[in-house]
Amino acid sequence: MADEVKTSRAAGWKVDPSGRFAGRYWNGTGWTEHVVDQDRATSVDPLPSLPGQAAGRTGSGSPVVEALRRTPQWAKIAALVAVIALIAFVITSGGDDPPLATGVPPAETVAPAAAPAPAVKSVYAIGETARTGDFDVIVHGFKDPQPPGQFLQPAQGMHFVTVDVELVNRSSRQRSFSSLLGFRMVDGADRQFDSTFSDITPPAPDGDFPPGQTLRGLALFEVPDGTSGLRFRAHAILGEAGVLFALR
Repeated sequence: MADEVKTSRAAGWKVDPSGRFAGRYWNGTGWTEHVVDQDRATSVDPLPSLPGQAAGRTGSGSPVVEALRRTPQWAKIAALVAVIALIAFVITSGGDDPPLATGVPPAETVAPAAAPAPAVKSVYAIGETARTGDFDVIVHGFKDPQPPGQFLQPAQGMHFVTVDVELVNRSSRQRSFSSLLGFRMVDGADRQFDSTFSDITPPAPDGDFPPGQTLRGLALFEVPDGTSGLRFRAHAILGEAGVLFALR
């Protein structure tokens, strides 16, 4: 019966049944070696030899067993009754006691699960604001196909697409941005196309951005004719996924 009650107790710091310390950590099914003294300092103490604890069991030929064999039967019974009474006292008086020590529970206890990270929007729509690095990114529109400028023409079988994009430096420091490195066009087959130069104005946002500065321009891409499912990607930090805008 004592074991049935004992295993139902919640894990936590309880009165040390060995009496050597102010408290001992109960992991929900048994006593551990983690102890705390009257000054609330934690340490490690070998498990006392309590009934049912593995630390108190030895082989049949050990000195402990031989000593027990020589102990009178009445002494064994008296010792067992005393131990059971002590455990019963701890169970009834310490089961709901507040923790005897503050701080981090022993490593063997299960830590509470971390709160789930907030959901991150994977694809933004035209007109929405997204954040990459220290920059806010807003796509105001796009043109497909984009008529070529006066001097630069797309290659045969290709055409221009422009994205009207705005960048805002939201940090307290000057930041740099390169449209050639930070802008990509992605089609429905997940093929990526780099931003390119053009004589179309206004040019894509580029250069050094003082804190709070806003710059808007046209990012230009050369894509194969018949390309569909276009999406615009912006990333202020090389190697990061950045943010993705659906264009159609």
